[in-house]
Amino acid sequence: MKPLATSSKKIVWTKPSSDKNEYVFRDGDDVVARLEWNDDSATGEWHDGGVVMRKVGFLNPHIIVKKAKSGESLGRFEPTMGGGGIVQLSDGRSYTWVSHAWQADWHWVTTAGQMLIRFLYTGFAVDGSPEGAIEIAEETPRGANLPAALLLGCYIIHLVAESGER
Repeated sequence: MKPLATSSKKIVWTKPSSDKNEYVFRDGDDVVARLEWNDDSATGEWHDGGVVMRKVGFLNPHIIVKKAKSGESLGRFEPTMGGGGIVQLSDGRSYTWVSHAWQADWHWVTTAGQMLIRFLYTGFAVDGSPEGAIEIAEETPRGANLPAALLLGCYIIHLVAESGER
C-alpha cells in the first residue's frame, strides 16, 4: 500500500467486489487505504497505520475509533438528527460531520465551519454500496489523522446507506 501523498487533493473510493465487505481508496492508480467491515465494526488500514471502528449503543448509538495495533482511543463519533454528527478526538479537538438533504455529499468541517474533507457520491457498486470521490481542501492538515478521517467518513456513509436512512 502506498502512502497518501502530501499533495493529494482527490481520492476515489470503490467497492471492487460484491462478495467482499471492502472499500478500496485510490490516489490515482495507487491504493492508499482499505476499509473492511462486518455487522457493527470496521477495520481500516493505510501504509503505516490502522483503525478499528465499532458502532455501539442502542438508545445512544455512537462509533468508537481506536488504533488497530494498540487499542488506544482516537475518538468517538456522536450522530445527530438529520445525518450529521460530531467526532470528539482524544486530544480534545472536535470536527463536525455535515450531511446534506439528498445525502449526495458529506463534509468534515472545523468548529468554525471551515470545510476540510468533502465526500461526493458518484454511484453505486453492483451490490448497492455507495462509491465516490473524496476532495481534500488545501488547508487540511496532512498528518496521521487524515487517513482515519477518510475511513471514518466512509464508514459513516456505509452505515447510513445500509440502514436505509437516505
